[in-house]
Amino acid sequence: ALGWKGQSSVPVGKWAKPFTLNAWTVGGMVVWTVFQGLFPIRHVLIPGDVRVTFEGLEWSWRLKAEVYQSTPVEISLRDPVIQPSTSGTGAGSIDWKAWGGDPVIYHPLESGKCDWAMLPEVAVVLDPWTGDRILYNTLSASVTDRSESAAKVRISQLWKQRYGRLPDSVNRSVPLARILEGYERSMRARGYTFRNPQETLDTLNTLNGRFGDGKLMPVLRRMDPFAMTATRPSSGVFLVIEDRQLMRPGSSLPPRIDPVVWREESASATAGLMRVFHESLGMGEGDLLPRWYVTESTEADGTRVEFRWNLFRDVGPSKGMHISTQPFLLRRYAQRVADAWASDQGRRPEVRARTQLSLNRRPFNPVVDPTADLASESVRWFGHNPWILDLQRGSPGSLQPDGTVLIPAPGVSAPISPSRPPVQP
Repeated sequence: ALGWKGQSSVPVGKWAKPFTLNAWTVGGMVVWTVFQGLFPIRHVLIPGDVRVTFEGLEWSWRLKAEVYQSTPVEISLRDPVIQPSTSGTGAGSIDWKAWGGDPVIYHPLESGKCDWAMLPEVAVVLDPWTGDRILYNTLSASVTDRSESAAKVRISQLWKQRYGRLPDSVNRSVPLARILEGYERSMRARGYTFRNPQETLDTLNTLNGRFGDGKLMPVLRRMDPFAMTATRPSSGVFLVIEDRQLMRPGSSLPPRIDPVVWREESASATAGLMRVFHESLGMGEGDLLPRWYVTESTEADGTRVEFRWNLFRDVGPSKGMHISTQPFLLRRYAQRVADAWASDQGRRPEVRARTQLSLNRRPFNPVVDPTADLASESVRWFGHNPWILDLQRGSPGSLQPDGTVLIPAPGVSAPISPSRPPVQP
């Protein structure tokens, strides 16, 4: 009636042949189904606790209910040309001329356990809030007369021997509490109120310290060594030596010493070795150390000196902790470090790493073999990698779920430590 007729639904001609699957198609579907069922459980065939080794864990079926805590990874390097000694002990194991960088050794200390008798009488101390400071340490074993007057005479003698002049000023260090009391009185007169010393300290750093205009930096630089994170280590006299001619030019905060003009011994035409003692630096303090730096630590077999890669100058805290936790990411990052060194020095170094992981609040365990050259290690995707360490069994402990380095021990009150100002959007 409408003048048209629909097509028949019954196929005719060549379309009348029934549909059949190719044998290869059926086989492929079977193989794909089996693969999708077995591949996610391949980790059960690999020895070790995959929650720690991460072997076979990608694209696997698992319950993500673990709690991970890790220490920031320490990435060390050895270039046989610059550091020929395989033991790596002693400052003499480094060819400083071949290195070409500043002859500076960074020596980490535990501020609350610092043995000042083992430190030199004139020590360079670094902290994030005051920069490099020159301290005269009367507790040093080499000092016989520990009085303040004798110390000032000795400083004058040393500066005339090393630099042919006197320093700008020499002042006895003062407790941090006294600095905060004076600052609180001054700010109260301007209408500010503070609930506790921590808030006072944060305001000082934000407004007038490292993160502010820096007007009170000279006052902060007179505080006792490591006063931000620990109490005064012991009774003794510490004198703060200020010498503007030894500092790097410019007005950057915090102030830093120029290694080119520093002298450890008597005056000479060339720069000598400079040791910088510092407490543990936080993950947000990567700008305080250079990209490559030399660190010194006391081991059972003596003093160990090695080159380090400044992880947190390259990545942020979040990515840094992922690298510290996952061994395959750490290996890949070690290759990046080796490439960066080869670009600077023209040679590929050995790259090693030390990091520890806590699984579900258990004691910390090393993640990778600290003697393995991660930059040259191969990967076994369907077997155990010998450079990855398995979980060492232990009972859960009461670990602090804190990403910072400064964690007070149980039973010890937390010291006053400054906080960074909030980041403005």
